[in-house]
Amino acid sequence: MAKRDDRPDLIKEYLDRLKIQKKSSTVEEYSERLTHLSAVRSTLAELTTEGFAVAEGPSFVSEAGEALSGPSLSPPDYVVVREDILLYVYISLDQSRRISAEFAKGIWQALRDNPSLSAIVITWPGVRYPSICVDSFDVRNYLERSEPIDLSNENAAPLVETIEHFYAAQFVDWEIPLGLNSDIQTSRVRGITDQLLQNLAQAFEVERTRSLGVPEKIEAQRRISSDDVARLTDKLLSLLRDEKLSRSSFQELREYVESMVKG
Repeated sequence: MAKRDDRPDLIKEYLDRLKIQKKSSTVEEYSERLTHLSAVRSTLAELTTEGFAVAEGPSFVSEAGEALSGPSLSPPDYVVVREDILLYVYISLDQSRRISAEFAKGIWQALRDNPSLSAIVITWPGVRYPSICVDSFDVRNYLERSEPIDLSNENAAPLVETIEHFYAAQFVDWEIPLGLNSDIQTSRVRGITDQLLQNLAQAFEVERTRSLGVPEKIEAQRRISSDDVARLTDKLLSLLRDEKLSRSSFQELREYVESMVKG
């Protein structure tokens, strides 16, 4: 007689959670979601050959003892992990590629409350499952919205590529020497650095020319100077000389900016 398998049925457990969380409002949607869950699982399996680990989202969150923030963010459909990069994957059946304002706020709260969480991946049905990554910087653009947020104009890529690109972007070897005018600087690094500094200068200029109505913001705008650009440039280059950028690097930069504001 075959040995009884006492391992938990993760698919059944997940579907039970779907019923409780009312992700599927109709039988047709329930069936459609089940189909895409299976397809996305097969797609994510491609990442395992590159060192990624893939797990069922509800089981992972439960075993980790993590309580997701608020009612607006339910357990993810899947979790993808590699080194210190942790991604939550959510399947959306909204073909118009909209997310609710509450879901966006849930993303923000989850990223803020869980330092280990790197980003949220939203994927839609389609060829290779078009997807986008939303990190703590991206989600700030959605927080003040009260209506559904249209993501159809965002640059989506196939699910596997989206995750691979996000992971690769976290570990860029900049190889920036001590001086910007150094002869040993490669054209690639010079191009990256020049573009970074150009974007920074443009961002400051945009802030200086914005039309504001709040007195406090007007005063803050008035205090922006070219010295601020120079100070922030020096700090950025100092951080980029490290071999790898980490969350602590971005935290250090955030604290530096906050100290500039208070200064």
